[in-house]
Amino acid sequence: MTEARAPLNISYETDNCIVRELEVTDPLDVICSWMARPEIAHGLNTPAKPLDIDELRKFVTSRNRVDSHALGVFDRASGKLVGMWTVYVDWSRREYLLNVLLAEKISGAQGGWRETGRPLYAIMFVDLGMETLVYNVVASNEEIIGRLPSTPVRVSDAPSASGGTAKIQNYRLTRQEYFEIRSRRAERDAEFDRKREERRRLKA
Repeated sequence: MTEARAPLNISYETDNCIVRELEVTDPLDVICSWMARPEIAHGLNTPAKPLDIDELRKFVTSRNRVDSHALGVFDRASGKLVGMWTVYVDWSRREYLLNVLLAEKISGAQGGWRETGRPLYAIMFVDLGMETLVYNVVASNEEIIGRLPSTPVRVSDAPSASGGTAKIQNYRLTRQEYFEIRSRRAERDAEFDRKREERRRLKA
């Protein structure tokens, strides 16, 4: 028999952000407009055009907060919606999949991904006892791939939004690997910052 689970409202605060479940009363039109930005659409392998607001509302209301969540990232100072995380949980396998979209710059030295992602990883691995994190990244998204702590377990082909084929890199991070990475976080942060500065110099 499948274990019945009560909905869980994920919410937390960081130095610069408030992260919580999205509601249909939130300014979802902002998210729709993000998808028309070419740099965002490229990273998601999707056509650069605004999302349909009704479809987005349906998406938000269909997250049951048991095995699927849509989390808004809000700037603490202004209250502005600046990004979102989506979470999909396979309770039978203790596995979860994450997607992230940070459309606006977040203040602070950590960067938005680190600042809003680390508390979420802790909730999933520590509080909820997940065993594996799964995530997929478009191979051409060098900015994201440069932050990742592991190598892909599989590379697959998918139709490209611009025509042709896009390479999708599939990653897995186990609970044990998560705690190992967390134990040497300062070392990894320094290495990431060094690589980020190298990429910026190359683009300059």
